[in-house]
Amino acid sequence: MNTKDWKIGTRLSAAFGIVLALVLVLAMISIQRLGVMHERITMMAAVNGEQVRLSNEMKLALTQRAVSLRNLLLFTEPEEITPELAKLADIKKRYGDTQQTFATLMQRLEITDERAELLKKVSGGQGQIDDLEKQLVAKVQEGAKFPARMLLTEKIHPQQVAELDALARLVQLNEAANQQALEEASRVYTSARWSVLVVSGLAIAL
Repeated sequence: MNTKDWKIGTRLSAAFGIVLALVLVLAMISIQRLGVMHERITMMAAVNGEQVRLSNEMKLALTQRAVSLRNLLLFTEPEEITPELAKLADIKKRYGDTQQTFATLMQRLEITDERAELLKKVSGGQGQIDDLEKQLVAKVQEGAKFPARMLLTEKIHPQQVAELDALARLVQLNEAANQQALEEASRVYTSARWSVLVVSGLAIAL
């Protein structure tokens, strides 16, 4: 059918229909791209950012535990040792709660990459440190400071260093995941912008 034979009203209706279709396509593209960007930004803020926060909290608690154990070796009076033991117990509980929150988050998100393996390593190492700490506390309470110091230096400290390294790696991986999500969001934005410009140009041309 020759469009030259169309009446003016028909031509206007057809042009309006084409423009409307292009606007709908533009809206669909924009909604889809915005959805992807929202997903990436949510991943950065609510997931990767939360994992970085939890990793840093665990690192802080582990460092505080190391300081508390050192203090136990320095203190000589019961009135000094007893409050430090209570402080150590509180730090251990806070560390355990944070670790459990982290593990629950990883499980809920079904994360099975290197981060999950590192968290398992941290959990396993923490059980060993707990057992060694009990031995150290018992020696301190017995007044056997030299054996307690050897236990801290030769067994507990290497375990703490390994855990700190694993937690530092967790932070590094989540920061890398944040960067990847940011780059993906930037690519989606650029793609959406060009799609909008192309469709808008076609609409104007018609």
